[in-house]
Amino acid sequence: MKRTVRLTFTVLVLSALTAVSCRHKNDEIPPTPLGCGLESGMSQHKTERKLKVKSAEWEVVDDRSPLSTDTRPPFHILTVSRKGANCGGERGDLQLTFYNDRLMYMQFYADNFNSVRDSAGLDPRTGDAHIEPNTRVWAGRSEDGRRYVGWMDLLLKREYDNWINTYER
Repeated sequence: MKRTVRLTFTVLVLSALTAVSCRHKNDEIPPTPLGCGLESGMSQHKTERKLKVKSAEWEVVDDRSPLSTDTRPPFHILTVSRKGANCGGERGDLQLTFYNDRLMYMQFYADNFNSVRDSAGLDPRTGDAHIEPNTRVWAGRSEDGRRYVGWMDLLLKREYDNWINTYER
């Protein structure tokens, strides 16, 4: 009897350890819908294919990562933009931010802001909306006064914020 219990316990522990060790960090946060038919968590390459945009057509706005000798967990923030992008049949300037090569949030400065705002289903009182499972949608203004609609994966943003709060020196 003791041998059967010990064997069962060993199998359960090994199974649990295998499941935990096989879990990849990117798999922890499920994708959530963003604008332009994109989903959070998409890589830059997959996003470019989905939008039918070549890498050379993006302007790099921000590209930060620690030195390769840094011992902290991976951190890479990349923000790119493209003028004259097509998003859901509307034209405008598109800005995408990737955290560790996962699309985290986007802002679309549409030529026809009202159309994009209305199609995003924003609450007229708050200017916000929520898309399941974890997308925040909002209307905002840039520092230069341009209006945009933004989409953000709240869980991926929380992971980013946690990294900053834990490891930023």
